[in-house]
Amino acid sequence: MSAEQIRKEDIRRAVRSHLNDRIGTALKATSIHQGVTREWDTSQQEINAALHYLVTTEPKQVDALPDSDGSTLHYRITAAGVRTHERSM
Repeated sequence: MSAEQIRKEDIRRAVRSHLNDRIGTALKATSIHQGVTREWDTSQQEINAALHYLVTTEPKQVDALPDSDGSTLHYRITAAGVRTHERSM
């Protein structure tokens, strides 16, 4: 596995962990970025890519929920995401 792929996997793991620590709470991508950057030097683009991956995996690990006007997505970990997180510990 290339260094780039390892970094992507590490960022996905960090995003999943951040959301797992806040089960039941839907967060904006910018809030997730702020939380993850406490431990990782990441860009917002890398966080967005990780979220996109986690939303599109089967089974879905993260739900993308639009706000009331539909302009902003909020992200919340799913049961499958929690299981994946727990298995990776």
